[in-house]
Amino acid sequence: MPDQPSQFLQIGSTRLELPASHNLPEIMRQHPRYDFGYWNLIREILAENDLLGAASVDIGANIGDSIAHFRRFSQGLAWGIEPVSDYFGFLKVNTAGFDNVWLSQALVAPAALSKKVRLSSGGGTGGTSLDAGDPYEGKTISPEEILAGLDDDFIVKSDTDGFDGQIIQGMADAMIATGKT
Repeated sequence: MPDQPSQFLQIGSTRLELPASHNLPEIMRQHPRYDFGYWNLIREILAENDLLGAASVDIGANIGDSIAHFRRFSQGLAWGIEPVSDYFGFLKVNTAGFDNVWLSQALVAPAALSKKVRLSSGGGTGGTSLDAGDPYEGKTISPEEILAGLDDDFIVKSDTDGFDGQIIQGMADAMIATGKT
């Protein structure tokens, strides 16, 4: 595990390890249905459409809590994409017991914006923006590259604290261009 104190959180049958400074356990103590509500809704929508085996792309995967939720009901491909090194280390540990998982330490951005995006992190979350500051210099993945790695049935969750609109628009544009929905 990364060289820092840890805390633990239970999601379904999965015990997640998080940095001691991460806010998710406190958020879940204050709001016990946090995360569970929308993942239960996602499960129902996928089940109603016979898509429980669809892939899940988790942009801004953080420590893997969304992948743990996805694994409560699906064994479909789970692709976690996280640029922050500390969170990526926990993501690797927390998903090691799952089958059918891809992990990428990268930032997702449309190609035209990939050299302009700034990354920040703290308090258990990472944020991306087009604000002034030094642009992210690590690996990036474009929406087109994500789609190239997927079959037709998939869901995308984006939680980048500030850049989700650009990512979702980039994904939508790429889906239209490729015919993948």
